[in-house]
Amino acid sequence: MLLLGAGCGPSPDLPHVKPPVEATVPTGLGGMHIGLLAPALDAANIKQQFFVAGPTDVFTILHHVDGMIDEVNSGSDCGNTPVEYTVHAWGHDVTAFAKCSIPLDPSGFVQWNKDDAGATDLFARGPNSNILAHVTPTATGGKYNVHAWITINGNNPDPTCAQARGSYGVIELSADESTGAFEMAVAGNNFGYCGAQLKSDGTNVYVTGSTEVGNMTCNAVDTLCGMASDVTVAATCGTSVTTMSLPAAGLAAAACNHDASAYPGGSGNLVNTDGSAGDSIQAFGPATPTI
Repeated sequence: MLLLGAGCGPSPDLPHVKPPVEATVPTGLGGMHIGLLAPALDAANIKQQFFVAGPTDVFTILHHVDGMIDEVNSGSDCGNTPVEYTVHAWGHDVTAFAKCSIPLDPSGFVQWNKDDAGATDLFARGPNSNILAHVTPTATGGKYNVHAWITINGNNPDPTCAQARGSYGVIELSADESTGAFEMAVAGNNFGYCGAQLKSDGTNVYVTGSTEVGNMTCNAVDTLCGMASDVTVAATCGTSVTTMSLPAAGLAAAACNHDASAYPGGSGNLVNTDGSAGDSIQAFGPATPTI
């Protein structure tokens, strides 16, 4: 995406989002595997879905965000007073601040704020995905903590179900570059997972969730535990890695679109993918710049 326009003042000097995440994602999540999902969780398929080039690849999405940040940093900051805004992220509200915004070509925008402590809020609205990221310096110099919320809009689904959709859902992730901790929650249609969570402490990786079959059916909850260096090798996961910090994400049932996710199930299934203007993907984040 090409950024348009510039403000006045010094460079915003915003930090990149991808490097801290890349530093904490287990090294075992990088292999190639293409095939249909089995009813049980499959570590190789988790790699393929979220860490290999494709519409739901976290690294590709964050690479594009960093490209926007490079464009922002090549321009000038603005002297506006930060404005608070709220983003509704499938069941919980997230507070962020913006003091500058720049339009995106051909559509969309990016807005940001960097406070005196170096903490950055960045929201970007694009044609295929939206992202809100908090990037905060850690006590370890030169390292960052990233908390990000991402929506994937493969194509706006037809509520009448006459049109097939691409990958359509949400990702929330947390990465602490100073400790190596990484956590992710996902839910979507044509995501491979109706609802799932992954956590790594740098040694082991634990995954729990409900896989997706046939772009409609959600399987029973399953779990797996593997080594961070090779997630296909079974390991033993203690409570430090099986206890999640992020809230679980799961699909709500949508007529002719999807079953309800078995994970987390019930009132925890807060991700709406029915294709309406108010669903979890379309309504994520401000439609126009806050400032």
